[in-house]
Amino acid sequence: MWPFPSDDNEPTNVDLSGAPTAQAGITKERAQEYAADAVENYKQKIVEERRRQAKIKRKYGIKSLDYLIGELDAELAKLYERQVEC
Repeated sequence: MWPFPSDDNEPTNVDLSGAPTAQAGITKERAQEYAADAVENYKQKIVEERRRQAKIKRKYGIKSLDYLIGELDAELAKLYERQVEC
């Protein structure tokens, strides 16, 4: 089982085997600070990835719309020609 520290702020350390030691000096506040920093870094990476994906979607969305506009313009030109012929 994992040793769980008490709610007091005394340093509790865990070596690789899971047995408590008194050398590392890890406190609850330091662990929470580390976790909060890790979460903030993760959130920043997610924001950057979403911006990158949005940029790609915008780029290819604009190209797609340009293509569709060109297709519709060609179709309108054909329809105008047919109208003139009649």
